[in-house]
Amino acid sequence: MKKGAIFFTVFIMGLFVIVNSSAAQEEFDEEVTKTEVSVNALPQPITDALEEEKFEGWRAARAEMIIDMERTYYAVTMLKEVEREEDRDVKVINFSPQGELIDLEEDDDDK
Repeated sequence: MKKGAIFFTVFIMGLFVIVNSSAAQEEFDEEVTKTEVSVNALPQPITDALEEEKFEGWRAARAEMIIDMERTYYAVTMLKEVEREEDRDVKVINFSPQGELIDLEEDDDDK
């Protein structure tokens, strides 16, 4: 009987943790706002950065302004200009509104 009561208690506590973590995740998800932005409407510092030599051969296909609890930044989806479709490459570059590159993975490592 005691084993059953202990199991039941642990089970209920586990459910409580799962429910609370789900609620916390929903709260976090609500704190991130993504807004699609026309590539032509990007802030001038980002437009200038995209014209740098390191992005030669790449084209900005779409952009989003992302606002989270810590910052506002722009995620720009870049397509590599290629002749053959199978050589196409896609990458997302994150910029501050001032046109500086942001490495989000590096920021996550700091936490």
